[in-house]
Amino acid sequence: AVYGLMGLELFSYAMFDRPDEVQRLLDGFGRQAVAAAEVAAEAQLAPLFFIGDDIAYKDRLMFSPDYIRRTCVQMIAAMCEPLNRAGIKVVYHSDGNLDAIMDDLVEGSGMEEGGNVQIAVEVVGGNVAAHVVAQNVDVVGVAVRIYVVP
Repeated sequence: AVYGLMGLELFSYAMFDRPDEVQRLLDGFGRQAVAAAEVAAEAQLAPLFFIGDDIAYKDRLMFSPDYIRRTCVQMIAAMCEPLNRAGIKVVYHSDGNLDAIMDDLVEGSGMEEGGNVQIAVEVVGGNVAAHVVAQNVDVVGVAVRIYVVP
C-alpha cells in the first residue's frame, strides 16, 4: 500500500494537503499491480492469485468508504479483469472490518464473498499465522475475511 511508503500519519495529511501527488503515487502502484496481474494471467502459473492490502482496522476502514472505493476498489477491479478472463481465481485479504465496502469490492472485482475456503489459524512463536486453502472453488474469485480474536 502507498501509505506504507510514507507512514499512515504522513499519508493521511498528504491525502488532503497534496491530493494530486498522492493520486500519482496511487496510479503508479495501480499500473504496477495491474501489470503483475496481466503477467500472471498470461503465464497461467497457478490457479489462484492472492491480493493483499490492509485497508481496515478491527472495527472500521482506515479511510472513508468513498476514498477506498475511488482508489483501492478500482485498482483491485482492474487487477481482477485479466485474471477473470484467464480463469484464475482471486483471493483478496485485508485485515479488519470491510463491511462498509464489501459489496463494492465483490461487485467491482467479480469475486464472491465466501466460497469453499478453509482457514486455519495457528500461533507460531507468539505470532498468529493464517493459512487460507481454497478447495474446489467454482466461483470467479473469493473474498476472504480473516478475523483473529486475541
